[in-house]
Amino acid sequence: MAGLAASGGADAAEPEFALTPYLWMAGVTGTLGTAVPVIPAQRVEADFGDVLSNLNAVPVMLAAEFRQGRFGILTDLVAISVETGITPPGPAFSGGEARLRQVIGSALLAWRVVEDGPAALDLGLGLRAFGWVAPVAGLRYRHAFGANWAATFYGDIGGAGGDLTWQALATLDYRMNDSITLRAGYRWLSFERDDGPLRQEMGLGGPLLGATIRF
Repeated sequence: MAGLAASGGADAAEPEFALTPYLWMAGVTGTLGTAVPVIPAQRVEADFGDVLSNLNAVPVMLAAEFRQGRFGILTDLVAISVETGITPPGPAFSGGEARLRQVIGSALLAWRVVEDGPAALDLGLGLRAFGWVAPVAGLRYRHAFGANWAATFYGDIGGAGGDLTWQALATLDYRMNDSITLRAGYRWLSFERDDGPLRQEMGLGGPLLGATIRF
């Protein structure tokens, strides 16, 4: 995800590239509906155990960052496909199964506005794609505690028209060596889509584990 990335100095002359494979143990909650008023919205819920046991394909979770000095490009890709039960809104509805296939990709151009000792702050502008595309603005703050430990906080928000998306991420980072940093934290990603025949209000949230590899 965009919050998991390289931590090179703003004045570094050499370009840096970092790749972060991660496991996001996210549950899914929200509603699915249509533009037809007589068809009620359906509640969808699945915890990480449900998601894991109902995967239709191997999930992809990968973040990458390129940085040269104060300029950076942050990217993230999540691709997941699950089947989950639908909770009916009342006794008149029998429920059933919902197949959720979601590919979420984002890319932001970032600028390091602050680098002062252990603290670094990046601001970014870019796009997130769900099948539709939404502009987003993001902020990432990283604070180092000594040579090996750091905390990273990331958030973004965006959308257009009837769409809205936002996310928040916090991780505790441990630097094993110059090439590898281990990360553990929590991520929440939300999106709403009110245009078109399908109306969605979905949230994905849960703990994550990752490792950033620098080249």
